[in-house]
Amino acid sequence: VGMFLLGMLSRRANSLGVIVGAIVEMIATCIVAKFTNISWLYYAPFGCIVTMAVGYCASFIGPAPGYNKIRCSVVGG
Repeated sequence: VGMFLLGMLSRRANSLGVIVGAIVEMIATCIVAKFTNISWLYYAPFGCIVTMAVGYCASFIGPAPGYNKIRCSVVGG
């Protein structure tokens, strides 16, 4: 869900940001599961937020997607 929302809500997101966000999310969720006492129901929202935040920040490392790529994916053609 975090990867999907990152792509839908951000024009800056690129594949590098999505991959880095997903990897950091898996590590962060494992740490939260191991060292905290919160319910497992909160793991998914936590992971979604971490994926979006880290993925968006990591997207600034690589080049931004071109205007035509963004326009075509939004228009559908």
